[in-house]
Amino acid sequence: MLSEVMGICDDAGFELLGVEKDRIEKESEEILNRCNKDPATLFSTLKKKEKSFSENYLINKIFQNCSLPLQILLSEAKKPANYVEGKSAKEGAGFMGKFKDWMLIKKKGVEQGARPEEIAFALAGISASARKKGFLLMGVDSEKSENLALELLKGKRKAYSSVSEILQKVKNMGLSALEQRYVILLALEKLNLPPYPSIHEFSKIWPDLKARSFGRKGAKKKK
Repeated sequence: MLSEVMGICDDAGFELLGVEKDRIEKESEEILNRCNKDPATLFSTLKKKEKSFSENYLINKIFQNCSLPLQILLSEAKKPANYVEGKSAKEGAGFMGKFKDWMLIKKKGVEQGARPEEIAFALAGISASARKKGFLLMGVDSEKSENLALELLKGKRKAYSSVSEILQKVKNMGLSALEQRYVILLALEKLNLPPYPSIHEFSKIWPDLKARSFGRKGAKKKK
């Protein structure tokens, strides 16, 4: 299930990147308590302190702890009748997913001499694609959400104040809770403030790791 895949990818990815998860979780709870768990108020006063991937983790925890998760939760997704628990595998990162014309295949094994950041990069790509697909499988309109996210971002720059304004405006767009969460996710991604390790940050730190689009259309069957 995609919801499980995202949780595993995010946790392992942040670990591999050396993010101080316990410290940031504690700080996110303290910050939210001061703002009565209102993310719009929080981001209007939050000062940038964390760097790159630690910032991504802070954003992840803030939205989770204010009951505005930017992913489909296990409790929201129906487990298929033929679901089988995953089996143990060799050390590494691998995932293969296919649904109609959507396909994602990613594999990076430690036996290939991969560096920790390479594994984390692969996991970030899996999380980015699976996270979006989860919302679409729940019936969220992709094109409509994309247009709304772009509308919210007009005149905005990468700053916490922009996030605060987006959170205030999205409430008045007449969207369902699920649609709101997806539009917020898209807007954060475009601001390069996603709730998972930003794939664009990898190439800044490790030039050999190039950001690209994860997930692709399946090949058309020959007639």
